[in-house]
Amino acid sequence: MVDAAVHAPERRRPTGAVLGGAPAFAIPPLHCPFPVVPGHPDVEALVEHTLKWMHRFGLLPDQPDAATRARSHCMLIARAYPTASFDRLATIIDFINWLPDDICENLSIGGASTRELHTLLSQMHAVIGTPDTYMQGKYNGGSFTDALRDIWSRMARASTPEWRKRFGRHVTSYIEGVVWEASNHDVGLIPSRAVYQSMRSYTSGMYMLWDFIEFTGDFLLPDTVLEDPMIAELARTANMVVALSNDIFSLHKEALNGDVHNIVIVLQQEEALTRENACRRAVELHDAQVGHYCALEGILPSFGNRIDQDLARYCEGLRIWMRANYDWSTVTPRYNAA
Repeated sequence: MVDAAVHAPERRRPTGAVLGGAPAFAIPPLHCPFPVVPGHPDVEALVEHTLKWMHRFGLLPDQPDAATRARSHCMLIARAYPTASFDRLATIIDFINWLPDDICENLSIGGASTRELHTLLSQMHAVIGTPDTYMQGKYNGGSFTDALRDIWSRMARASTPEWRKRFGRHVTSYIEGVVWEASNHDVGLIPSRAVYQSMRSYTSGMYMLWDFIEFTGDFLLPDTVLEDPMIAELARTANMVVALSNDIFSLHKEALNGDVHNIVIVLQQEEALTRENACRRAVELHDAQVGHYCALEGILPSFGNRIDQDLARYCEGLRIWMRANYDWSTVTPRYNAA
């Protein structure tokens, strides 16, 4: 699917109107019917841990808002996995703060070549693609790769080969998606809505975060269950709820940065809408995905008592994530400059 979307023919290019400045209108409310769940009780200790860890590996840039961004990521993950053990949640938070999302965005928008970006992301795959290589050893250095090796050694010790293999596949899809975005920047391309939404499932990174539902809950759903068409559609829909929500909340930031990989900008170009009407249309798409998710969860097939119990925990994790992301997005400095 990733390869098919990457190679789909596209010829639309950004225009001045589409790439205009920040929107001067209020974002319409998004539908989020999922109950609020209290965040992890040790969030402040987790913030302290990850800031020390980032300092240790030289990952905290000398920028005024660097610690604020790291803290904000901690707050999101603490909301998303509220019952996880401290050690496993700390591992996930370190990974999220390591994950080169902002690095990739800044490189591609700033003019770095797709090859340079691919080289950076290949370091990620080199570590996670060989999961048992780095299970031993302690990493005290300050390199970008050593930081990932430290994270992966902790993940590997707390997971099964099956989980690591699936996680590695999702990392690969994420890498392909980010390189696809950079390629679009290279040629000044706004993708079609169909291609964008297909690729957004991968560039969001949410499939990796869905894997962490099992990692924190200490259970494992068989691949045959997760690949069942109904379960795969459920995971895809939850992914799109989060991805579309993020696009809508991040519109101000991405419009200012000249980033075209946002559903609002894609709709504005494809349907010849004003920015405000494109935003309203994006909210409609988001709310439709929420409704689709709720309908799907009510008609899931049964896989036997034990698996059904784990599947119920997985679904609960998806609902918690969607709510956590919504609540976090309304307050995070990442999207709210004030």
